[in-house]
Amino acid sequence: MIRIEGIRAPGVLGFLRPEAQRAIKLVGVVAMATFVIVSLAWGYQQRQIARNWQKLACTYRLQNSVRRLPMMADVLAAPDSCATLEFLGLSFDYPSLGVSEVSAAPRRELAGGGS
Repeated sequence: MIRIEGIRAPGVLGFLRPEAQRAIKLVGVVAMATFVIVSLAWGYQQRQIARNWQKLACTYRLQNSVRRLPMMADVLAAPDSCATLEFLGLSFDYPSLGVSEVSAAPRRELAGGGS
């Protein structure tokens, strides 16, 4: 077996100098870390925006309820509209339509009785 001393192991970046390899790997690691951090920050921001929209919807629903029943006018002073709606039993309950409910739905038969 022939041994050659002083030759670097070939790799994806094996044709570059070691300093350039390290610099490229460092840039790659920094880019990946930046991508993860930006993704987490974007998700957090979207969650905050969704909470604000939910609070706005709760406020509108509470105002609509007070418009229908003026005797509840004092509930508008509550700081958390969603908690007030929940206390009154008027919360937003949107059932999620998952795959199991869709697949368990009864099927309509064709009028012609096709196969």
